[in-house]
Order: sequence, then structure tokens, then C-alpha cells
Amino acid sequence: MSLLNPLFNPSASTRNNIQIGAVGLVIELEVKEGYCPLDISDATIKNIIIKKPDNTVVTKPAAFESSGTNGLIYYKTVIGDLDQAGEYSVQAYLETPAFVGYSTITSFMVYANL
Repeated sequence: MSLLNPLFNPSASTRNNIQIGAVGLVIELEVKEGYCPLDISDATIKNIIIKKPDNTVVTKPAAFESSGTNGLIYYKTVIGDLDQAGEYSVQAYLETPAFVGYSTITSFMVYANL
């Protein structure tokens, strides 16, 4: 079993316009194997790893979007999370009784303010 194809799904109105300092942005990843979402409801550890433009890496605790049976986890940004303009990379890390591992990496842009 492997974790593949995370789906990054930022909040609807900010999808193409994420600015430095955005608070409350939902970073949602869909953990899939092939084309099918994985049931990750038994995950004991679930994190979203964020790599900032300056290569700083932070690990944030993720929550299930619902029960985890749909493969969705999310993290909601707080002050200081999106503090640089540029490309951010994100990756899920999960530990379940049957599997420990990482998803593939996906990315998004954060833009400077005036």
C-alpha cells in the first residue's frame, strides 16, 4: 500500500490568490491509492508537512475532514504559517496499523502584499 496523489484543495475563494499572512486557509489533502481515496480512519498520527519558500520545513497536526473514510485530512493556517511569498510544498504523513508513510508532494503559491 502506498499513499499517492494528494489533492490540494485550498478554500474556494482563495484558490488562485493566496496572500502572505492568510489565516484560516484550509489546506486539505486527499490521500489516495491510484484513483481511489483511502480509508485512513484508523490513522493514529496524521500530519501535514509544509515546506516554505526558504526551505524551512514545519509539521502541522492534521484533522479528518469527516471520519477519515474518505481519505481527507486538513490543516487550517494560523498566524505565521504563510509568512513568505513564493512556492510552498505540502505532503501528508500518516501512521495507521497497516501503513506508515508519506504522500506525494504538491505545491501552491503565496503572493506578496503591497
